[in-house]
Amino acid sequence: MKQKLAILLIACVTIVKSATAQDKLDNPGNYMNAIGAAMAQMNKVYMSYISAVAHNKRAKKIEKLRQQTVDAITNSKYAVIDLPIYKGDNDLRKSSIDYIGMTYKVFNEDYAHIVNMEDIAEQSVDAMQAYLLLQEKTNETLKAAYTKMSDAQKAFAAKYNVKMVDTKDDLSQKMDKANKVNHYHNQLYLTIFKCNWQTAKLMDALGKKKINDVEQSKSGLLKYAAEGFAVLDTTKGFEGDTALLAACRKVLVMYKSVGNDEVNKLSDYLLKNEEFAKTKKNYDAKAVKTKEDTDTYNNAIDQLNTAGNVYNKASVKMLTDMNNALTGWGNAENNFMKSYMP
Repeated sequence: MKQKLAILLIACVTIVKSATAQDKLDNPGNYMNAIGAAMAQMNKVYMSYISAVAHNKRAKKIEKLRQQTVDAITNSKYAVIDLPIYKGDNDLRKSSIDYIGMTYKVFNEDYAHIVNMEDIAEQSVDAMQAYLLLQEKTNETLKAAYTKMSDAQKAFAAKYNVKMVDTKDDLSQKMDKANKVNHYHNQLYLTIFKCNWQTAKLMDALGKKKINDVEQSKSGLLKYAAEGFAVLDTTKGFEGDTALLAACRKVLVMYKSVGNDEVNKLSDYLLKNEEFAKTKKNYDAKAVKTKEDTDTYNNAIDQLNTAGNVYNKASVKMLTDMNNALTGWGNAENNFMKSYMP
């Protein structure tokens, strides 16, 4: 008998709480607050993820945070679904559920695809362009979904005479800022990536001593550097800050110097090496060697050694200049993201 009484008392308490909660949700302002509260943690966590991706550059390193974001989105979905329809009007509730659904798709599918694309993106210029574009489009999709839901909130408020005191939309502003920061950074980063990628081709050709490939890579490097300068000439500082722009320019100046100067010295050594190989082959093939033959052979050795010394100095200078310029760019990137990414 005591056990039955306890169950009855618990049931009564639950009914009273539910009725009280329902009374509060009959107020349109409270109803809007309830929906906002249901999505607050989700919005906070996914904004943290977008910021973390920007700061860490590689989404794989923060994959755990993406999974936490997906979980937070799922919890928000159930929290909104549990809310009743407001006096037969389901517009705000439905728009919120639709927004959460789109957010879930973005983080569960689109960002998962971005993570999978990271390694592939490094393999070609086209792949990197597609990767960066997907990032920007994904963030734009999030912003569009949020804007649609925000419009539904305003319409609901207008319909039921709810005064929205705080007109400042913090999340919307953060999303706008994040998109602008990413776009500005990406357009500069892409100019550097193109040169880096072409330089890797150049180094591979030098290692294999393929002179034609070296010349093709040099032409490609100078082409990408020129394209990069064209981008910089039409780009202003971000909110007046030109630090990232200046760091990018230093990298492009360095690569232009590599293409116009260092590569020529490296190529000259490869040519001298080929010429020496022919001279040595001819010299070794002669059973009787004249003084002229020996002088020609010794002169070829001297030319090769001279070109070798120039090659070594050019290699050291090129690698030192690349390291300095790219380190400067990396530091500028970090400072830029710390300063402007929400």
